[in-house]
Amino acid sequence: MSDVKNEVKKESGSLAPIQEKDRIMGWGSYLMLWLGGCISIGTLTMGSAQLDKGLNLMQVFLAVLIGSTILVIGICANDRFSYKSGAPYAIQLKSAYGTKGNIVPVMIRGLPAIVWYGFQTWLGGSAINQISIAIFGYDNVVLFFILFQVLQIILSVKGFHGIKWVENVGGVVIVCAMLYMLYVCVTQYWGVIGDKLISREGSWGMPFIAAIIAFFGNSTTVMLNAGDYSRELKGGFSVGKRGVAYFIAMVPTTVLLGLIGAMASTATGIANPINAFSQMVQNKVLLVATLGFILFAQMTTNLASNVVPPAYAFMDAF
Repeated sequence: MSDVKNEVKKESGSLAPIQEKDRIMGWGSYLMLWLGGCISIGTLTMGSAQLDKGLNLMQVFLAVLIGSTILVIGICANDRFSYKSGAPYAIQLKSAYGTKGNIVPVMIRGLPAIVWYGFQTWLGGSAINQISIAIFGYDNVVLFFILFQVLQIILSVKGFHGIKWVENVGGVVIVCAMLYMLYVCVTQYWGVIGDKLISREGSWGMPFIAAIIAFFGNSTTVMLNAGDYSRELKGGFSVGKRGVAYFIAMVPTTVLLGLIGAMASTATGIANPINAFSQMVQNKVLLVATLGFILFAQMTTNLASNVVPPAYAFMDAF
């Protein structure tokens, strides 16, 4: 452990510990960071996938609630080192793997984030392309993929100042969009949802347990490198206050996304929840707004979850 303390002291640049006076995020901005980071098309898809497992709506709700709550507990346990020291997760790993051996777990965490970054960027570019088709009739997904990539690079270069701005704005947009999606499901398709999803018997056995594990596992990588974010939080917040921020940001959001994914797919019979909801919304303006939600979701998730971890990983390695 003494070696790790020495390593923390000698780090420079972006890996150097952030002093409390230099931290830029208050409690509200920190909450928005986690809200934006946990928005994932994968969560919608997992909600949809539970239909094949035979779960009913209540069981989907409880599975998401339990899985995401366990995740919050894990984040609270893993953010302390970086919050107190100001050092990133790459430095924290050295306490377990040594100052040289940490390169393997750091890369294992960083490389999948790069893959997901590309995938999420493609989804964002596709959303912009669909907006362009709806408004202008212009179709060029490759161009919009490149433009979206450039935009994210510019924001990434600005560091957490750029990420903070995107998460604060995007968080509000995302919450409004999710509430609207829920409204459409409940007001226009409740009869179908009631017959096919609420009335079914479901299962409290292995399918239910598997659903809990799935919703927990969807964001475990973010839990691992929680310190990369807590080091940007201003001092004076106890683990309880940080835990409240995690819970408010992640649990209701994840529950809503899981339920919306299940209900949208039930209502339309389409497995892909995004395509399902696009079919549910016939109004062009509202369809553009829905695609805008997808765009913001990909941007906030990418900047919060898929840029920071690999950046620190490669800085520590090279």
